[in-house]
Amino acid sequence: MAMTVLTSVRPCWARRFAIHARDSSIGDWPASTAVIPMPTPEGQNLAERLVPRQYQTELFQEARKRNVIAYLDTGSGKTLISVMIINDKAEGLMADGCKKITVFLAPKVLLVQQQAEVLRKHTRLRVSQYTGDMNVTSWDQQKWNQELQEHDVWVMTPQILLDALRLAFVRIDDLNLLIFDKCHGAIKRDPSNCIMQEFYHDSKNKKPRPHIFGMTASPVNTRPQDTEMKLTQTMQQLERNLDAQIITVINRDPVIAAAPLPELKLVNYSCKHDSDAMQTLQVRLDHVIWSLQQGETTMAQLAAARSQQAAEAASIPLQLDEEKLETVAVVVRRHIQGLALTLEDSGLWVACAVLQGLLSLVKPTTFWTKSVLHLTRPTRGEQIQDT
Repeated sequence: MAMTVLTSVRPCWARRFAIHARDSSIGDWPASTAVIPMPTPEGQNLAERLVPRQYQTELFQEARKRNVIAYLDTGSGKTLISVMIINDKAEGLMADGCKKITVFLAPKVLLVQQQAEVLRKHTRLRVSQYTGDMNVTSWDQQKWNQELQEHDVWVMTPQILLDALRLAFVRIDDLNLLIFDKCHGAIKRDPSNCIMQEFYHDSKNKKPRPHIFGMTASPVNTRPQDTEMKLTQTMQQLERNLDAQIITVINRDPVIAAAPLPELKLVNYSCKHDSDAMQTLQVRLDHVIWSLQQGETTMAQLAAARSQQAAEAASIPLQLDEEKLETVAVVVRRHIQGLALTLEDSGLWVACAVLQGLLSLVKPTTFWTKSVLHLTRPTRGEQIQDT
C-alpha cells in the first residue's frame, strides 16, 4: 500500500507536496492507521484509546530521533503526536538519578488549559498547568523545586518558563523534552525564541539539552508581497531558532480526510431593516448626535462670550471643566456618528459589536462623576436649556 512519507520543507515552498510517494508495507492494518503502543491512563477504557493515523506514526518516528517541527493542518492531530513523544520520553524523567521535567509551551492561557487537559487524559504522567494569574513570579527556589519533584509535565506559557530560567529557579538541563505549540511565533523577541537563544543555544553550557518538538499549521506568517526566497529564509531562520527541521507529509489525502477543509458558504445579508425597533434606534442615535452638536455650539458661544468679557457670561453657573467637556463632546459625537453609519451600512449585529468595542474603551473620570451637561432638543420657540 502507499505509505505516507515525510519531506523536509525546504526552498520549494509552493511545490513541497509535489514529490511522489514511495511504496512500502507495515502489515495488514487499515491504510489510514498504524498501531503504536499507547498507555491507557487510569479510569480510561481501552476503547477510548487514541489510535494514531499512519502519518502521525511516521511523524512520531522522526520526532523521537531528532528535533523536528511538525507542519500539519489545523485539526490533523499534532497534539496526539506530542502525546506520543511525551510518553516515549517519559523514561528520561529520571535520567542519571536526577529528576527532570517535560515542558509543553502554549502561547495562550486558553491553549494551556486545553492542552493540559489532553495530556491528563492520554498520559499516566503528573501534569500541572501554569498561568500568570497563579502569581508564579513571586515563587522562590523552594517552590519551583517542589513543582519539579511533584510533577512530570508542566504546561505553561513561554513567558513563565523564560522568567524562571532567567531567575535560575529552573535550568535548561532540568528539561528532558521541550514542546512548542504554535511554534511559528518563535522569532525575534518572542519569549519562545528568547528561551532558545539565551539558554538552549548558549555555547558555554555543555550540559545536556532537552529534546525539541515544535508544532505549527503555518511555518511562516506570509504576506502577499513575500517572495519565495523570503519565505524560505524565514523558514530556515525558524529552524535555526528552534534547532529543529520542519517536516511534513507528502501524501496529503489522509490529512485532508482527518481534517477536512471548512466548506465555504455565502450568505446574502441585507443591512436594511424596516422593523420598529431599528427605526426607533436610528431616531435616538440621530437625537444624541444632534444634542452633542448643540452642546458643542453652546460651549463655543460661551467661550466667545467670556473672551469678550460679556456681562452675560458671569451669569452662567456652569461648574464643569469646559475645555474637557468640549473635547469629550466632539469625540463622543464622532463615535456615535460612526455608529449610526455602521448601523445603516452593516446592520444591527455589526453595530452592536462596534458599540461593545467603544464601551470597552470608556473609563470613568472625576469629570463625569461631578456633573453632567444635559441637552434636550428644543421645541419650536424655545431656547436650548442647561440643566
